[in-house]
Amino acid sequence: MVPIISVVGPSKADKTLLVERLISELEKRGYRVATVKRDAHNHDLDTPGKTSWRHSQAGAESVIVSAPEKITMFKKVAKEWALDEIAKKFLSDSDIVITDGFTNEKKPKIKVLLSQAEEDSQVPSDELFSIVGGKNSEKSVPKFNLEEIEKLADLIEEKFLKKR
Repeated sequence: MVPIISVVGPSKADKTLLVERLISELEKRGYRVATVKRDAHNHDLDTPGKTSWRHSQAGAESVIVSAPEKITMFKKVAKEWALDEIAKKFLSDSDIVITDGFTNEKKPKIKVLLSQAEEDSQVPSDELFSIVGGKNSEKSVPKFNLEEIEKLADLIEEKFLKKR
């Protein structure tokens, strides 16, 4: 199974910026990185009026848009899929999956606390493997700032990728 780590924290805490930097650093090291972003608000990402949207509106269960360098899939599901299911069906050719969100999934987590209005979301200590920013109340957990991406990538590589 592809290792999955989740980047969690309050809204506006720069989770996306951290994920972007981790992707770049791990890709630079030769790893194939996949990401999954949780959309808690169920936004429709398909564009109204486009062919793919029209196919969905007509009742297609799955719509795939294929281009020379990417494939996009819109698939109706009866319930939200677990991360393991998503990874197994779509991301098995990756070396690691980094998620933005998915706080409630039991996966190793990086807690990001970079915003001024820190709202320290509780993460079970057995899932927390790193903190970026904020105050480190978890003394046994490595803490980094946003500029220490190489060190955080070293930790990820050692903990999740070297074994593969």
